Amino acid sequence: MPKAGLTSPTLIGSAVALAVLLVTSAWMSQFRVMQQEWVFDQQLDLTLGWRVSRVETPVQIIDIDRESLAAVGPWPWRRDILAGLAGAALDAGAQAVAFDILFAYPDARSPGAMARLAARETANARLAEIARELPDSDQLLAKALEDRPVVIGFTFDPTGTPLQGKVPFLSRGNVDIGPLWSSVGTVAPIAELAAAAQGIGLMSLPGDDDGVIRRVALLASVAGVLQPGLSIEALRLSQDASGYLLTGWPPKLTVGDIDITLAKGGLLRLVPRLSTADRDTISAYRILADAANASQLKGAIVMIGASAPEIGGLRNSLLDPLTPSVKLHARALRQVMAGISPTRPAYAPILELLFGLAVTIAGIIAAQRLNPARGAAVMIVLGGLCIALSLFFAARDLLVDPTSPLLAGAASFLSASLAAFAMARRREASLRRRFEQHLSPSVVARIAANPDVLRLNGEMRQITALFSDIEGFSAISRTARPEELIATLDDYFEGVATIIIRHGGMIDKFVGDAVHAFFNMPLDLPDHVDKAVLCAQEIIRWTQEYQQTSLPERIGLGRTRIGLETGDAVVGDVGLATKLDYTAYGHAVNIASRLEDLNKQFGTAICVGPCAATVSSLPLRSLGLVELRGVGMLEVFTFDDCAQ
Repeated sequence: MPKAGLTSPTLIGSAVALAVLLVTSAWMSQFRVMQQEWVFDQQLDLTLGWRVSRVETPVQIIDIDRESLAAVGPWPWRRDILAGLAGAALDAGAQAVAFDILFAYPDARSPGAMARLAARETANARLAEIARELPDSDQLLAKALEDRPVVIGFTFDPTGTPLQGKVPFLSRGNVDIGPLWSSVGTVAPIAELAAAAQGIGLMSLPGDDDGVIRRVALLASVAGVLQPGLSIEALRLSQDASGYLLTGWPPKLTVGDIDITLAKGGLLRLVPRLSTADRDTISAYRILADAANASQLKGAIVMIGASAPEIGGLRNSLLDPLTPSVKLHARALRQVMAGISPTRPAYAPILELLFGLAVTIAGIIAAQRLNPARGAAVMIVLGGLCIALSLFFAARDLLVDPTSPLLAGAASFLSASLAAFAMARRREASLRRRFEQHLSPSVVARIAANPDVLRLNGEMRQITALFSDIEGFSAISRTARPEELIATLDDYFEGVATIIIRHGGMIDKFVGDAVHAFFNMPLDLPDHVDKAVLCAQEIIRWTQEYQQTSLPERIGLGRTRIGLETGDAVVGDVGLATKLDYTAYGHAVNIASRLEDLNKQFGTAICVGPCAATVSSLPLRSLGLVELRGVGMLEVFTFDDCAQ
């Protein structure tokens, strides 16, 4: 049987898996990117309880909610009210205060601003004098900001003006964090407030292609100048640090006593369930109603923002499509202090590719070596291992996507399984075609169900050879009409073959008028010698009856002679690649052929060799010693009821 190198299942499984790896690794379409983001979200969510976080300074939110608007009045509030919120928090012992509120324009609702507007509209000099004496909210807020740890914010605007940095950034070593989120301009706080505030940070939040905010900028760039985010600037003031330090590889940002690993682009990926809880939020109206309610802010970093929809500070996040932006900044601050900074390492694609190749090879081997159920179980275990490894990395803030290895492994296993199944079906069909006319249906079914039981490449086994021939056939073939001769042989071979198959024998071939058959091949046949002898007796009885039918009688069909012997033989496929013959070669085969011809000398129908006679349990009669050419002297046996 021809040998094969790489089998079709291996080639097909490898090709399909390679295609999957290339597509999932290189074709980063929007769908693929979003799918990967979803995978990372799940990893971070599942591993939240596995983390060992640093002790963090509490983060509190003063929330301008609907209840506050109902109590104080509609938005926007006068800035002296906001100054009162910041002052109450700092007086209560807050370490720093950050406003998630943009002070882009002067406050038009303060008494001084309203009087100035009326003076301009009416050209009333008296009103202008009064306006100078009335309280001005921007001045009050600026005074509240002076020399106190308060951060105000700016936003990106490509049509706005550049912003000068207030705080220095120092670097040590070659720090590469990739291109930062950037803008050529900003919408900045009014100059009076910007000059008074100790810190200014970016309030803008970057959304992904699906509109979900998963990241908060720790660092950003405005017209090429490095700027801090709102949360990291609040941390700096709470640490009483004069600046920031950027170091080495992996890149880290140090703020006072706290350092955080920086992801590419200076964006901090938020962990889904790590958020400020309700107990960390206090309504603004409670503090305005009684400053004593600010006592829970002691020792905390306080962020002032709004959850009231009217103010327009709601964003689509992983927790809620209507998340206040101040909560997202607070989450980022908590993660920085907890030391949680999920990043996708540069080696992640290579690691995913190696995972994919390993699972692909395993999938192909499982498809070829195991049955479908066990193979599927192995692939499920390997898939679980890939997921577990990705979770192990995620718990250490390293994002590795198991999707490509899982898809490649599944594709290789399924495609290789389908190819192996198709090959098995083709092999089964081929085996059926080759043996269904030579063996009983039950034996063919056993071979088709388990082709490995066949040793087609060759084996040594004991067989019983049965050779039959029709006496005087050469003379009949010269006198009989061709159609009558062929019809007679067809019926003759059908009858003889049916008897051989019924007794468990295998039809080897038809040669002219002769039938060659073997017992105990291709599968083991218990008592194969006795079954061969009984088969020979039945063939003789059937052929004697067949001779008496009309057509055989008309052409003068001769009697059948059979030779039978047992012995070891070489069994296997021989021939060309396109024409293979499963047959047997050996001493017993040659003797059986000569014993068939010996029936002429003794006038018998069956001649049995000495080895078969020794093994058989049936009564035999010795015909004496006979010398066979090329064999020597041997004893020959027959049956009394088969002598003629």
